[in-house]
Amino acid sequence: RMYKRGKALQYSPSDLTVFLNSEFASWMDRWHAEQRGNNVSSADGNFAAPHPCLSACGPDGEDEEMGLIARKGNEHEQFFLKSLKAQGLTIAEFTRSDALDKTLAAMKQGIPIIYQGRLQMEDWAGYTDFLSKQAGKSLLGDHHYEVWDTKLARSPKPYFLIQLCAYAEMLEYLQGMRPKEVEVILGDKTRKRFVTDNFFYYFRELKRSFTEYQKTFDASNAPYPGDSASFGRWSEYAEQILHASDDLS
Repeated sequence: RMYKRGKALQYSPSDLTVFLNSEFASWMDRWHAEQRGNNVSSADGNFAAPHPCLSACGPDGEDEEMGLIARKGNEHEQFFLKSLKAQGLTIAEFTRSDALDKTLAAMKQGIPIIYQGRLQMEDWAGYTDFLSKQAGKSLLGDHHYEVWDTKLARSPKPYFLIQLCAYAEMLEYLQGMRPKEVEVILGDKTRKRFVTDNFFYYFRELKRSFTEYQKTFDASNAPYPGDSASFGRWSEYAEQILHASDDLS
């Protein structure tokens, strides 16, 4: 999720998929990042609600179903990691606290697989599931990297490709070469490869729209949730607004 570093905002690929599905949820994520970045808080962890009919709000809490999905997703990722190790591949493993410089060092060394590497480009950053070494000249030498992502779904979803294109753009920025393909490892263990450029220009247009949306952010002008088809992690708050305004939905 987006967050504030000093006065600057840091975005992640998941922010694009939130924006694609719901401008309301995207606005709320930005508002929440601003509140936290400005050290605005309350005793119960909620913040003064931006909507005039409510007093406080916060993102949805994690329910049992979401917790189960998260655990299953991690198990799927770990299973694939173990399968790569069983092939005898050298793997650089990082944690979410590891910095970009460690990922770049591993890329320059040409380590075959990088797990949980951090990529960054200007005000965009994120952690990849897997970076895979490929033959082909780049700023790194006679090799470059492409990104692989594990997903629980049994068929590809459009937002998978948006996230992968975001990482492909960061890779291009760091290694001087856009990976020709990206890969998704689905929940049934099948692996699907996609030509990056088949989706890259749609991703760029979505990113441009997202960037313009962020430039026009107005903390005093919250969007009405009824105008969005979904509410992301702000479903409970959106339902309160719709109930308070007696909305038919």
